[in-house]
Amino acid sequence: MAPQPDEVTDTPGWFKGVENQFYKLGVTPKFRLRLIYKYLSTRSRALYLRLSSDIRDDYDKMKEAILKDLRLSAKTFLERFNRVKKRPSDTFTLYESRLAAPLKQYLSSRKVETFDSLVNLLVSDRMKSDLNEACLRHIVGLESVIGDDGWIEPKRLAGIINDYVANVSPALHPTELVFTR
Repeated sequence: MAPQPDEVTDTPGWFKGVENQFYKLGVTPKFRLRLIYKYLSTRSRALYLRLSSDIRDDYDKMKEAILKDLRLSAKTFLERFNRVKKRPSDTFTLYESRLAAPLKQYLSSRKVETFDSLVNLLVSDRMKSDLNEACLRHIVGLESVIGDDGWIEPKRLAGIINDYVANVSPALHPTELVFTR
């Protein structure tokens, strides 16, 4: 088993690989924590020691606490995906893997499981990319409250943006208020 990676955005993929090994080897949940502890990063081990015993004794709760401590968000994974560049030393196989990993993590964090939900997520993300800061903050706040999977589907999002534009500054043309980035 490889140690937990230093790059925090690689940690969810690392956990997935560890869990695949646990599954293949038939490791019961009872022993997972004992087996994984020595492979955790210094930061994760320090967190582990600060956790209450009910969390420390449950692999899934411990993993969730570590991921929460790393402050990994869907936005982090999308930004990482968008920043990946092929290095001169990369084969295209490695480059593909470096592209796929953060994209899969992003889609997983957004709970995308069907082609239609993928299309809706991409349309919603694209719509939000054209919003000014104030409107975007409003939408992000609403997503945390009403977004079933942390985001709002495009038809509903369009209605919310239209309402925002109509109520915030009706004197401005919608493109002046919204599409200013």
